[in-house]
Amino acid sequence: MRKFASLFLVLLLGASALLAHGGSSHKLLGTVKEVHEQHLVVTTKDGKDVTLQLTDRTKYERAGKSATKDQLAAGDRVAVQLEEDDKTAATIRIGAPKQD
Repeated sequence: MRKFASLFLVLLLGASALLAHGGSSHKLLGTVKEVHEQHLVVTTKDGKDVTLQLTDRTKYERAGKSATKDQLAAGDRVAVQLEEDDKTAATIRIGAPKQD
């Protein structure tokens, strides 16, 4: 009975940890490959291309200050805070261009 109660407690805590994760946003780090009107393609460190949707709510920052999408260019390194859907960019922090 004690083993069953311990197992139940472990499963309950594990499930609550998974549910607590819901609703949080995620980050994506990489280098801008393409900038389009409604989306952005970012290449991650592992070489995977990820397409992110851009909206009127997407915010842009460079060096801790407000920026615009026009300041974003292919080759820039970015840190992207994603919306809950993991497909839409909430905030894009523009870093220095990638050095080859």
